[in-house]
Amino acid sequence: MNIKIVGIGDDGNKFVNRMLEKDASRRADCIAIGQRFKFDPPRAAMQIELYKGLLGLDGGTIERYENAAREARDEIAAAFDDADVIIFVADASEAIGAGTAPIIAEYAHELGISTIAVVTRPFTFEGKRRRLQFENALERLKMLVDRVVLFESDELLQTVDPKTPMNRVLDILNDVMSRRIEEVLESIEPQ
Repeated sequence: MNIKIVGIGDDGNKFVNRMLEKDASRRADCIAIGQRFKFDPPRAAMQIELYKGLLGLDGGTIERYENAAREARDEIAAAFDDADVIIFVADASEAIGAGTAPIIAEYAHELGISTIAVVTRPFTFEGKRRRLQFENALERLKMLVDRVVLFESDELLQTVDPKTPMNRVLDILNDVMSRRIEEVLESIEPQ
C-alpha cells in the first residue's frame, strides 16, 4: 500500500519533521507543502512551495492560500500520483492550513484517493478569529475526507505543569502530533 503523509504549513511540517526524526517515514512518503518554510526547514523528500513571491508575516489570507493551492494543482496532483492513502497534517486555525487543507482534500477526493486529515484545534487563548477559521475549515474537511483525527490542544495544557514555558508546551505538542500520525499509520498498515 502506498501511503503519503503531507505536512501543510509550518505547524504541519513541524509535526512531520518530528515524525521523520524518529524514522517513522520508512512506511510512507512525506511531502511538505508550505510558504517559504520559514521556521523549520522541512525534512520531507518532496517539497511544494506555495505563494513564492509574497512577503508578510504569514503569507496572507485563507482565500490567498486557496488560490495558491489551486495554482499549484498540477504539482500537487503529480505528488499524489500512485498514492492509495493520503494523510495530511495541518493546523487548520492558521490561514495556510485553513485555506490549503480543504483544497488538497478536494484534489485527493477527485483522484479517488482515500484521505485522512489530522488537525489540531487551536488553544482557547489563541482567540476567536483562529477558532472560527478552524471551525470553518473543519466543516469543509468533514465533507471531503474519509476520516478526521482531531487533537484538542487545550487538553495538552491540562497535562503539563502550568509553569511550563510555552515553547516547551509547543515542543510537547510536536511530539504528541507525531505520535498521532504514527497511530494513524498503524491503523492503516499494522507493523
